[in-house]
This record gives sequence, structure tokens and C-alpha cells, in this order.
Amino acid sequence: MDGKTKKISIKADKTGMVVCIDEIMSAQDICCELYQKFYNNKDAFMQGGMVNISFRGCVPDMYDQEMVIDFLNNLDIIHVTFRLIDDTGLNIPVKKIGTSQVTEVHSENYYGHAPDRGSRHITGSTMIGEKPYIFKGNIHRKQTLEIKGNVIILGNVARDATVISGKSIIVIGRMAGTAIAGKMNSDSFILALYMDPQFLQIGGSNDSCQSLRHPEPYPMIATNDDNIINITYV
Repeated sequence: MDGKTKKISIKADKTGMVVCIDEIMSAQDICCELYQKFYNNKDAFMQGGMVNISFRGCVPDMYDQEMVIDFLNNLDIIHVTFRLIDDTGLNIPVKKIGTSQVTEVHSENYYGHAPDRGSRHITGSTMIGEKPYIFKGNIHRKQTLEIKGNVIILGNVARDATVISGKSIIVIGRMAGTAIAGKMNSDSFILALYMDPQFLQIGGSNDSCQSLRHPEPYPMIATNDDNIINITYV
């Protein structure tokens, strides 16, 4: 970077919402900036409806614009639906980006063969038949990611970070913060390549995870078994 501070501003005009970007930014950075702005003003987006959105300034390419719109429409903190438009106000169809194949992961990964003890097969999971949203990147300390459905995080969730999903959560990295899955749906699950959480909640049950004081770097899954959080090797 050249030392300039990244800045995004949001304005309203006759076409809808305009996102003004002062310098070239990745789609991931744009998503993070917009998430924070919407999170701080989420009460303004609670009544539902359709909002047109366009980009000005350092406009990202069409694929990145579609990725941003898809990300915003998967957020659970706001109840409106966003529609991408061009400079003339014409609607631009947006393809679902969240289910695209991603081959590059900017995070430390934790792989290994789990011990035979405690292994189990998970059936009837909420991932079967569902198209999860894929988030590429780390969730840093004090950050929160909240998604309506299933979410796969290609990165780490730091201490004091939070992931909230309407369904299930998969972390392709280290789960070191708080994960809340399923809200009141006890059939959801939380899976991580390295399970080291501060707090887990699935449906109406939760666990402060004091028993995982010295976790091993093996894939583990947390499920809600009769209102008890059960964490086992995969």
C-alpha cells in the first residue's frame, strides 16, 4: 500500500444507494468495510424491500461487484435485498458467487489425521442439499460475521471474533473465537480443522468450552445432542 487510508462512503441519489470508493480495493476489503457500516446502521435496513446499489470512483470489475452484492444479500443483520444497477439505472443480473470454487486460501491451515477415538458419522446435517456462502479470509479480533444460511470460512476465526450463522458453520482453519450456529435449529453443526473456541452455541444450547483447554490440531465437529454441545473428532 502507498500509505493512504482506505475509505468508502455511502450516498443516496434518485437511483438508490451509491457506494463511493476512493482507491482500488479488493472485493474482500469492500465487503468488510460495508459490513461495518451496515452493522453500525442496521436499524435503517430492518423493514425489508429492494435497494438499488451502484459503485462510483475506483469501481471494481463486474465479478467483484457481483461478489459484494451476493455477500450483502447473505447477511443476516439486515432485511433488505440489494440489486446491482449501472450508471443509467438499469438492473444488472447478479450470479450467485458464494458457491463458486475457491482455490486460493490466505490463512494458516491445520490438517492431520484424527485419532480413531470418538469418531462418528454425521447424518441429516443442514449442509446436505444446501448451498453455503463461502467467505475467503480471516475473521479478526472484535470482528463479527453474520450470515443467513450455511457458511464456510476459508481462514481463521480469531480470539474475540464472532461468527453467527442461521444454519451450520465450517471453518477451514482455526476456530478460536465464538461460533453461534442454527439460532433455534438444533440440527445445525460447527466444524473446524482446528477447534479451539471460546464459546459455542447451537440452537438453544451453548458451551464455554472449558474442556478444550489444550486442543489438538485435528478436525472436530460440535453438534447439539439432546440440548448438550457434543464435540468429537471427525
